[in-house]
Amino acid sequence: MSGTPGPEPASSGQVLDHGFAFSRWIRPVSGYHPNGAPGHRAPHTRIRGPPGVTSTLDLIGPGFTLITAADTPAWQQQADAAAAAACIPVTVHRLDGGRLSQERPGTFHRLCALPATGAVLARPDGHIAWRAASPSAGPDLLHALRRILTAVR
Repeated sequence: MSGTPGPEPASSGQVLDHGFAFSRWIRPVSGYHPNGAPGHRAPHTRIRGPPGVTSTLDLIGPGFTLITAADTPAWQQQADAAAAAACIPVTVHRLDGGRLSQERPGTFHRLCALPATGAVLARPDGHIAWRAASPSAGPDLLHALRRILTAVR
């Protein structure tokens, strides 16, 4: 091992692993593409809402959050049933209706690759846990929530 130090990290918040070139750790910001697939961070879109809410990210937490653009009671019914059965809160936010509106309507669902009837379930840490094209598509919210919670154990 030589006494010559390796490349310095770009910030003190990074630690380089032994044997990896520094350039492998740098990801250009231009390579980031918002994505609504499960496992990815929920995408940001600007919204107008109550005081203190300027982004879709402000809607997430402290429990699970279901974000939809559909004006259908089916999403609220699924969220209420899942919350009661799993004994965990699920908050529903409907974009572009009522008290929330996006600066560019439909942007969040476009970034999440969802139709207007779709929804995403965000974990408290802001990651997408589940998404569905409509309230009746695939496993319902309760089934998905149970799978998510049992995977955590």
